[in-house]
Amino acid sequence: MKVLTAISVFFFCLGIISCKRTAKDLDILGKEYQAASADFKVLSVVRNRINDGYRLANSNSPLVYNMKFSQEVTWKITITSKATGAYQEFNGFSDTIADYNFKWRGSSAGYRFFSVADTAIINLTVLGREIPVFRDTINIINLPNLSNNNIKGVFHYLVGDFESGGNSFGTPYNDVSDDGSKFIAVLDEISDKVQGLSSFYFAGSDALNPNTYVGGCDTRNLYDLAQKFSKISPDSTYINLYIKGTEKKGTSLLLIVYEQDGETGSSFNLNINDKYQNRVVVDWVGWKLVSIPYSKFTKATSGGGLGNNELESDKISGFSIQLESYPDGGKDVEAYIDYVIFTQGKPFDISIIDKI
Repeated sequence: MKVLTAISVFFFCLGIISCKRTAKDLDILGKEYQAASADFKVLSVVRNRINDGYRLANSNSPLVYNMKFSQEVTWKITITSKATGAYQEFNGFSDTIADYNFKWRGSSAGYRFFSVADTAIINLTVLGREIPVFRDTINIINLPNLSNNNIKGVFHYLVGDFESGGNSFGTPYNDVSDDGSKFIAVLDEISDKVQGLSSFYFAGSDALNPNTYVGGCDTRNLYDLAQKFSKISPDSTYINLYIKGTEKKGTSLLLIVYEQDGETGSSFNLNINDKYQNRVVVDWVGWKLVSIPYSKFTKATSGGGLGNNELESDKISGFSIQLESYPDGGKDVEAYIDYVIFTQGKPFDISIIDKI
């Protein structure tokens, strides 16, 4: 049975079946877009666990239903977080739902992740019926950990999620020639976030010394990454993070990656190592996943970086983010950051956890 992803076609079909159908309409719908007949029934439903909670991190514990319908029909399963509003949906055409056409381990559509200790609401609708033909709720006890995990050829390394006991960045620093009282670099638990309890909030002013630079933060040292990343093309290594833009125009984030060329272990000297950068102009409002191939990073324009001038993923040892008023200096700027993760193989995609 073929699983469908054409959501827009689903709603197009709803428009057709709400009116009197003709032979031409049925040709347009095709076999895989079949509305439920008047006597359609859900014959049986078996869920793979009783509702003592789903440990979605366990390889043997995804959410799976075994359902049997009275006819083949176009269906949609939606999963919605009661706590955060995270959402996912699956579409298909069949008279049966089982683990070959529906299996959920915690993925989501959009920017918001599902959370631990959350309740997920499940609705099954079929083409031709406005009211769900099946409803359910489950408790989420845990979720898969992507860090240091190779899933379907994509290796994941979590740099910072701003959870797990504190800040994923070190002590912030700012342009001392600007108004330091306006510089903010803190965990934020009030505004909406991508996952967990916190995101990271960056704000400041470049008004007193309009040179575009406002301030920045370094992540923890990433010395262990060199043993985990492969020496592959920088086109296949990605710097991924979620960024929330506000209406503060001129906000920019400078992403900086450090490589160890002449040293190993916990030491780092910019006179013999490399430093690369990529600027993200935050010209949107709301959360957005930004994924940048490492090959798009260029030699840093200031602050050293005198290694061998070769982008080498397996030598990455540090990461920083700087807040800027760019391209024009002198502005008040701000942005939110969440879930910084490096990947090799493909850009980050939260849906990959359903493939574990």
